[in-house]
Amino acid sequence: PVQDLRQVTISFPIIYTDETQLYHEHIVKPGYYAAHLIGHEGPSSLISYLKKQGWANGLGAATDSQLSDFYTFEVTVEL
Repeated sequence: PVQDLRQVTISFPIIYTDETQLYHEHIVKPGYYAAHLIGHEGPSSLISYLKKQGWANGLGAATDSQLSDFYTFEVTVEL
């Protein structure tokens, strides 16, 4: 089936400059923390505000494509 898809995805490359940053990413996982905060759907969240304004129907954030020297952090907004 064909479906109209209206969304915006913004990808941010996060580059490791040394082994310490790579180790920090694997242990602390700041990307997962940021994704959790952005994707939260409770009262006073980003998505509740965007829905009240009529600007978005959905919002998601995640880390993606982790390679040896960088990974991407993606934010997707369903319009």
